[in-house]
Amino acid sequence: VEEVLARWESVTGGNAGPDISYTDPQHIDRVLADFPALQVVATHGNWPHVQEIIHIAFRRPNLWLSPDMYLNEALPGLDEYLAAAKGFLQDRFLFGTAYPMAPMVEYCQWFTGLPIAAPIMDKILYQNAARLLQLQPATGN
Repeated sequence: VEEVLARWESVTGGNAGPDISYTDPQHIDRVLADFPALQVVATHGNWPHVQEIIHIAFRRPNLWLSPDMYLNEALPGLDEYLAAAKGFLQDRFLFGTAYPMAPMVEYCQWFTGLPIAAPIMDKILYQNAARLLQLQPATGN
């Protein structure tokens, strides 16, 4: 299972695989259903299957979404990703840049300028990833 799942990270969106069937989100949906305790991050937002992956995230609480460079004004899906991030998916939406494909500083500046309320932006930029990775805040001694 781990070997199969390790391959999913690299084939969840964009131009992965020899044809578009490699990015079909129905495969992710089946894995999430079969392994409900498994936490899965759909990198590249599973683009171009934006509506489908958002629907699967609605169905499966073990799916996290990181559109990274595919959250972009030049590509279809921006409005759908933003609606999910500001709504039901705000606790499982993750910030990412896909660096070096997207310039780090410029993308961060653009992303933080999106119309997302500050409390939700804090979740997306840090809190959600910290919870997913089970990171504990540093304590001073």
